Amino acid sequence: MAIFLLPSELRQIGKHTVAAASFASNLVFWFESGYFDNSANTKPLLHLWSLGVEEQFYLIWPILLVGALKFNFRLLPLIVLGITISFGVNLYIAYTNPVADFYSPVTRFWEFLIGALLAEKSIFYFGCNSRLAGIINQNIRFPLGLLCLFISLCFIDSNAVFPGWVALIPVLGTALLVSAENSKLNKILFGNRMLVLIGLISYPLYLWHWPILTYLRIIDGGDASVNARICAVLISFILAAVTYCFFRATPKKQ
Repeated sequence: MAIFLLPSELRQIGKHTVAAASFASNLVFWFESGYFDNSANTKPLLHLWSLGVEEQFYLIWPILLVGALKFNFRLLPLIVLGITISFGVNLYIAYTNPVADFYSPVTRFWEFLIGALLAEKSIFYFGCNSRLAGIINQNIRFPLGLLCLFISLCFIDSNAVFPGWVALIPVLGTALLVSAENSKLNKILFGNRMLVLIGLISYPLYLWHWPILTYLRIIDGGDASVNARICAVLISFILAAVTYCFFRATPKKQ
């Protein structure tokens, strides 16, 4: 690392490491953005911004839940209100302050609250109580969710104002897939052994992939060949598998 980075870049990595450990990466990257800031593609720990938003949500949401229980507030209206406020703020500043819109926890909490809505079993239910109707609904939701993710991959790029409106597509697509956990197509596709293995190493893969790709860009000046990028991805998978094998949680023997 020290061979390829300037002293100022090493100091910046130290700051980003402290920010990640204190669940504040998104805030640090938010306030770093500016004319003299390093390119996002040269920040090895940039991907940890999402963990900052996640942990901030997990610190605030339980407090709101306890307050709702204490004062006998219904949970569903609280979730819907949170989604409405967060998504509304997101839309309000999407075009006026896109950096804040991307990194701010306020403009991102609605994505987590969609998950809370799923947990509350109040989304994509369609008012059907029969077992047959539930199976039919799940088999409809699954391909719709895949379609949303496919559209996201094809049409959302660096030119899109994100999150903004377009974030609805992957978020709702993911929610549709999660809500269709008992779909036959879901079990066939995501129950595949290879995809299950990828799922098991997905978190360490998330941690490894960006630093490796970043150092590749730094070394090659952003002009890495296709073969070099493929090798970087393969190395990410290997390191993720090794990390999973050595650091996975094992059940305690009784």
